[in-house]
Amino acid sequence: MKQRSKSTFWAISLFCLTLTSCGYHLGTTEAERAISVPYVKGDEFGWLTSAIVRKINNESDLRYSNQASDLELRVCLNPPRDENVGFWYAPKKRGPGFTNIVVSMEGKVTLTATVEVYDAKSCCRLFGPCKITSFLEYDFNSDLTNINQHTFSLGQLEMHNIAKSYAERSLYDDLAEKIVDYVAHAW
Repeated sequence: MKQRSKSTFWAISLFCLTLTSCGYHLGTTEAERAISVPYVKGDEFGWLTSAIVRKINNESDLRYSNQASDLELRVCLNPPRDENVGFWYAPKKRGPGFTNIVVSMEGKVTLTATVEVYDAKSCCRLFGPCKITSFLEYDFNSDLTNINQHTFSLGQLEMHNIAKSYAERSLYDDLAEKIVDYVAHAW
């Protein structure tokens, strides 16, 4: 009888260990957890903050709440980093061909955020800090070319600063999705 209860104990222990290693928890489930999102530090226009709240509401098992939440998501956004990654020779002003002047035509903008999750009641950090990065490459027309080309380009030959702002706007949604996935799957 003792041998059977001992083997049953080990079988149940192994089963519980297996469940917890796969992310299962006994007690409160992810769907029951409410999370608050204070304004993201460094998010000048609030684009990342609103994208995170939208992703939590639409695409995760967490529930967004301003008050009485179980968790608090704290995010600090670094300034966007923009770099030129593609180059070509500038076209001649008159006639076909190119000059010997090298100009940029492709950029890469990178956003990095530091993410931490706190227990809202005890203010203890549950996990983090974790750096999450997202980047996007985009094409633009060099500021040296004829401005009349931009009128007929259907948005694909924008000047560098305009193309960068479009890329950054899309990048906030991508970064928000990575942050919410990290938080939802960290349990």
